[in-house]
Amino acid sequence: MNDKRICIYSSEPTEDMVNEIMAENPDLSSDQAFYQAYDDIEEDRNYMCQTFFDIRGSFVIYGSTGAWDGRKGGFTPYMHTTLSDVMLELTSFLRNTDSHVYVYVSEDGELTAHKAHHDGTNCYTLRRLPSDFDEDLFNEIASLPEGSEKYFDEHAEKCGKYIIKRWGLKFNEENN
Repeated sequence: MNDKRICIYSSEPTEDMVNEIMAENPDLSSDQAFYQAYDDIEEDRNYMCQTFFDIRGSFVIYGSTGAWDGRKGGFTPYMHTTLSDVMLELTSFLRNTDSHVYVYVSEDGELTAHKAHHDGTNCYTLRRLPSDFDEDLFNEIASLPEGSEKYFDEHAEKCGKYIIKRWGLKFNEENN
């Protein structure tokens, strides 16, 4: 497994972001700068996601959620859409909760999202389904004894490769 990855999105403003906003706008209080940082993050998220409107296909988000009664796995299909729409969905359903979301691209092209919250950690992977994928196959996959994760790991395409290529990402020790 490749451990090198880059955080391409965080719903949490950094102290540097807030300080930069305050330096550019001396009349703002720290609370106002903090809220402005959240607005900036939202704009960045929309821009990031919109850069992939031209990548069409069917996609799946799969993984597990931490819950008070244990981990739960599953998947959500997104048929006949764009990578842009699925990334908007991935980042929006995660951030409307009680914690922050972080989206990573690994050097081997995996695109994952992580969210820690009071019940545990949710971990999701975004993949593109094969062009000849039969929508009826979802019921069969859901009933696999080894789970859907193994099927998607083996048969679906890593979406992070599009980000690496389009943004020219370079991986080094500082990214980890």
